[in-house]
This record gives sequence, structure tokens and C-alpha cells, in this order.
Amino acid sequence: MKEGFDGVLADVPIWVEYELEGKACKTDVKNDLAIGEDISDEMNKVAAQMGFYGSLYASASAKVEEMQVAYRKWRAEQTGAILKKIDPKLPEWKVSMLIEQTGEFAVKHNAISDAERRRDVLRAVYEAFRVKANMLQSKGAMLRAELDATGMSTPESRKEGKKEALRQARQKV
Repeated sequence: MKEGFDGVLADVPIWVEYELEGKACKTDVKNDLAIGEDISDEMNKVAAQMGFYGSLYASASAKVEEMQVAYRKWRAEQTGAILKKIDPKLPEWKVSMLIEQTGEFAVKHNAISDAERRRDVLRAVYEAFRVKANMLQSKGAMLRAELDATGMSTPESRKEGKKEALRQARQKV
């Protein structure tokens, strides 16, 4: 392993777990989040990456909500069963204690926590791609400024220069 903070990060994957078309998936996004040498290629991909991970985040958020609704329904059913079976005047804290002692409570609670963690990681990855997009925009602007300062041009700036020359020629006529 390399020395220093960057060296440690270089060897650590950034795992994202998600469900796609009913199938559980796990992807390391570390290389996708890094800005490569060809920023033009990176600029072409970053919007699609944001769309993909934004969609996964929305799906994960919906899944968390579904699980919470199912949990609340289960808990209400358990509360009703306990009150009916034991004592309708049982204090709420005793009912909660009886429910939370069950293995099913732990399973449901842990499943929701895991789904929330996956959702939060997807949101963080989406936000990281948004930061990457901003950095690419800034880096592109700096490269254009450097090229302008040296008198060089990019294919896009040559196109703009030709358009401007045509506009000026039309105005003279």
C-alpha cells in the first residue's frame, strides 16, 4: 500500500449496492468518479452517470418507504394482537417492549437500516457525480482560457470562430 492519504484512498473501492430489474448488484464506482485525462470523454459520460445513479437513488428511496409502511403495518398488527391477547389496558411501553423482544422485530428493523444505508450511499454517489460535473466544467473553462492565451483553439472554438466570421460577413453585406 502506498504511503500517505492519497495512497490509502487509491487502494479502497467505493462499493455501491443496488437492485436493478429485481437483481441485486454491487459496483465499485471509484474509477468512474475520478476525472481522467480525456475530459471531453468524461463530460460526455457524466450526465448519463448522474441519471443512472439518480434513478437508482429514487428506486432505493421508494424501497425504504415501502419497507417502512410494511413495518408500521406489521407493528400495528402485533400491537392489536398483544392488546387482545394479554390486556387491552396494557401501557404502550410494555407493548413496545414485547414487540421489540421478538426476532421478527430485529429482522425487520435491520432490513430497513440496510435499505437506508444503500439509499444513502446512492445519494452520496449521485452527489459525487454532480461535483464531478462541476469540476469538469471548471476544468474545461480553464483549458479553454489556456488555449486562448496561447493562441491555440479547440474544435468547438474554431466552429464558433467560423460562425462569428460568417455573422460579421453578413453584416457587411
